[in-house]
Amino acid sequence: MDIKLIRSKRKTFSLSISKDVEVIVRAPLRLKEETIAKFIDEKRGWIEKGLAKIKARNTFKDSFDFKNYIYLLGECQPASEFNFTAKNSLSQSKSNSFDVVYEKLYKDYAKKYLTKRVEEISNAIGLKYKDFKICKSKRVWGSFNKDGRMKLNFKLIILPKPLIDYVIVHELCHGVELNHSPKFWALVGQALPNYKLLKKDLENYGFLL
Repeated sequence: MDIKLIRSKRKTFSLSISKDVEVIVRAPLRLKEETIAKFIDEKRGWIEKGLAKIKARNTFKDSFDFKNYIYLLGECQPASEFNFTAKNSLSQSKSNSFDVVYEKLYKDYAKKYLTKRVEEISNAIGLKYKDFKICKSKRVWGSFNKDGRMKLNFKLIILPKPLIDYVIVHELCHGVELNHSPKFWALVGQALPNYKLLKKDLENYGFLL
């Protein structure tokens, strides 16, 4: 495996794997090569698992073709089957990134579906919100502030329904616990006993943000 070694004025080791599948080891300036090699060898199992995980995510990402297909609720249809008006012609955007030509279409579907689903889940689990809005974010799937205002990323409409439900439940639970404490996760678990699996699956879609 290819490993990038970065030495700096530090006292401890640091090990990470980039999205480009590059293993990065940070080590003290004058640490012996043998010590670094031993550290890497000890962490080989972790490295191999991490590399496999990132490669799998990259493969999953590459399976999407946002130029020629529309993805709604975990299913895809040829873009030619949809009638829409693009405000601009950004067909030159990156080949497999989210194509902003279809952004309005996704937002329209998101507003219709998520507004209804939020109300349904809120009533089902007994957790309320003051108001709800569709948003665009490059960092998070949703948010819930102390005033009870919830926002959900319009790109959620691309995900399968169980993952959308997980994000909605997650945000509604923040209406009770504005943190990620054990109490918060216990609350999420009451509504979705399999939330850990859903949380893990959601990570695969992180490339959309």
